[in-house]
Amino acid sequence: LGHPLLRGIAADAHVYFVHSYVCEPADPDWILTETDYGDGRPFASMLGRGHVLGTQFHPEKSGAVGLRLLQNFVDIVAEVGATRPLLVAT
Repeated sequence: LGHPLLRGIAADAHVYFVHSYVCEPADPDWILTETDYGDGRPFASMLGRGHVLGTQFHPEKSGAVGLRLLQNFVDIVAEVGATRPLLVAT
């Protein structure tokens, strides 16, 4: 879990999903995390490249893991500053 958005978050951390939509990026290099609902078919649950980030789950409903993710986001914004755009989609 090498992306700064994932600092301090365990590889087996649990997050909150409210729907079953699946994102299938054309370029697998965008995939930061994958999740398996238990059926053996992992799907991309977080994407990112540069300063473009997206989650398939709801960080705001994901307890301590979500709070850590949001704090990491704030830290990234502080590091980047206002001079470079940062796009996030959830």
